[in-house]
Amino acid sequence: MEAGEGQDLVTALAGAGVRPEDVDTVVCSHFDPDHVGGHASFPAAEFVVQREHWDLARSGTVPRLTASRPLWDVPGLRYRTVEGDTELLPGIELIASGGHVPGHQSVLVRLERTGAVLLAVDAIPMSTALDPERRPVLPFDLDEKELRESTRRLVDLARAENALIVHGHDAEQWRTLRVAPAYYD
Repeated sequence: MEAGEGQDLVTALAGAGVRPEDVDTVVCSHFDPDHVGGHASFPAAEFVVQREHWDLARSGTVPRLTASRPLWDVPGLRYRTVEGDTELLPGIELIASGGHVPGHQSVLVRLERTGAVLLAVDAIPMSTALDPERRPVLPFDLDEKELRESTRRLVDLARAENALIVHGHDAEQWRTLRVAPAYYD
């Protein structure tokens, strides 16, 4: 679920009748400062992250992950690491999509009425980055070769699944998407 403009996630969830303590699983695409935060708001949740990213974030070798550490390395939170593509639950697959940062993961959700939705996050941050060969390499992208491979793989997956690709930083696309209290089903 995404919050509407000017609305935090806890407020958006409340609008859908969900309390923070009702949330039992949170998928972490990666720990960049603009994608992490509010973890402490979900004390009953298990946070799922790629092992490669977890190890990298805890190593202290990437300054932006170190800067965001107080937002995700909170005492009492429970993390589960996965390795590579993983079926989290029936209809929810975690897709390894490194390049932006090692261990980045995207999420493929198969919804009953909407169909497949691929949350590409920063692997394909905007619709102008769909061509693996011409995808811009942005300042925070750490591995160009892996980035292009992940882009190709996600675009091929979306095509095979006839999936809507949701980009992590595409203001134009975000204006067209349903946000709380509306939803995809």
